[in-house]
Amino acid sequence: MLISKHKQIIENEFFPARGDGRGRLSVAKKSISEFKKLSDDNLSIAELMIFYVEIGVKYTHTYGDINGPFYSSMESMYESALKQISRSGLFDVFNKRCLKIVDDTVDMGWGFHDALGDAYYSYFEEGQA
Repeated sequence: MLISKHKQIIENEFFPARGDGRGRLSVAKKSISEFKKLSDDNLSIAELMIFYVEIGVKYTHTYGDINGPFYSSMESMYESALKQISRSGLFDVFNKRCLKIVDDTVDMGWGFHDALGDAYYSYFEEGQA
């Protein structure tokens, strides 16, 4: 399945079968861009974008605080995913996962948790109204 292939590319960049992940954001984001060119399925696109952020959060929990550009990339992708979810009316599908991402970042630096929380509440409260 196409989405499985792209999820594997993202996961391997951060958590390969052997060794430590390289964590190259460009490789993971390129996989999402390629997927978008091959699929117009809004659910799958949102799924892949949320997966990217979930893997980024897991990577931070595993390896410790990363850096500003890493968090900026995660925040940007999270915001893009929320836009995709909003446009597609997929709140019910992704609500729990999106909130879990916010909850799982409570002790992370660089204002990461606050930025994700602000985005979440902006989109989900607005979208549910």
